[in-house]
Amino acid sequence: MAEQSGTIAQIDDWVLTEACLEAASWDQPLRVAVNVSAAQFRRENLDRQVRQGHGLGVPVLAEGIETNAQMALLVQEGCDEMQGYLIGRPRSLLPTRQMRNASSQAHRRAAAAE
Repeated sequence: MAEQSGTIAQIDDWVLTEACLEAASWDQPLRVAVNVSAAQFRRENLDRQVRQGHGLGVPVLAEGIETNAQMALLVQEGCDEMQGYLIGRPRSLLPTRQMRNASSQAHRRAAAAE
């Protein structure tokens, strides 16, 4: 609805500004992830927002990178880190769970044998 009504740009700007100001005020250097709309890539002020994050000492992480064009733009704008479908596709947790369960069962058997 925000994209259709034309208010998405103001929402994105407000969210990013608030997140950067909040993160800059923390004593501990924790990470903050902020989702913005896909429309953000089409706007001309992405570079200003990346600089704002850097100016506040906040590393800029872009999430949801799906195309080479998006990645190239973010590299050009000085984005610190990126993640998304283009970089690392979702994988099933099933093999991880199976390995964890097998390891857990082996530990229980070893403990019982002692």
